[in-house]
Amino acid sequence: MNIMKRYPGYANCTEKDITKATDRFRRLGSSYVPMANSLFEYYQGHQKEFEEKFNIPMVNAKGDLNVDLLAFMIFLETDKKVYFDEPEGLDCCTDYILDYYNKNPDVYKINHNKALYDEKGNYISGMGDEVLQRSKDEAQIYKDIMAKSNMQEMTFPDEFDSMSDRTFGNRFSHFCKEHGVNMTLKTLEKTTKSTFSPDNAVKSALERGEQLVCSYNKSLYIMDDRGEKVNGFYEERSNMMTIMGITKLKNGDDAYVVSCAGKKYYIYPGSAEKIYSIKYNA
Repeated sequence: MNIMKRYPGYANCTEKDITKATDRFRRLGSSYVPMANSLFEYYQGHQKEFEEKFNIPMVNAKGDLNVDLLAFMIFLETDKKVYFDEPEGLDCCTDYILDYYNKNPDVYKINHNKALYDEKGNYISGMGDEVLQRSKDEAQIYKDIMAKSNMQEMTFPDEFDSMSDRTFGNRFSHFCKEHGVNMTLKTLEKTTKSTFSPDNAVKSALERGEQLVCSYNKSLYIMDDRGEKVNGFYEERSNMMTIMGITKLKNGDDAYVVSCAGKKYYIYPGSAEKIYSIKYNA
């Protein structure tokens, strides 16, 4: 894929490198698709400007929007990176470290001489709070080291494999800034904790024409239009999706219409956890 050779670290990439990157994108890529969808919606009817901004065709040979290509482009530019000068940069760094320790408890034991889990795989009493605080402390150390070098961008090795809702906002803000897109990203403050009732803040934002992207609570399931569970969803996709609207399912329940990896699903309003509002400024 020649597009890879544009980016630092990929200029001399081999077929093995390409396979490794595309496999990683397949695993994490659906979190980048809402970013790409948002930009395509904003540039609708402005194909020339879009192509000048991103240096890729707006449509492919089949006449379809190049959503996957733009998502892959965002991935190549921002994968494994934390931007301390973008929203929630320090928290993103904490997420990376915490995720790594949780998946590699032996490393935590070597570094801090303490076990994280008991024989059943549960946190030993007090260790959940401790590993979180140590992750915060280490993230602050990284930030301070980068600041002394007048640097705001940090790249983690492959073993650090976290893609949180905060990572979404951090990377998308940076990508837009780098490409001269004037975009405001903010967390939508929800007004209700009801599982089954649409949030008034979500209704108002959609009425204002704002684009909404959310993470979701995996303890609640993804549904089809009959309100029935979609099996196999979690194994195939990560946890960011676009809220397209509000509707009633065939069983009478209220639900958000969402898009993930180019497909339409439905979720109960209470399963939308962190919601980002995306607004573009001319």
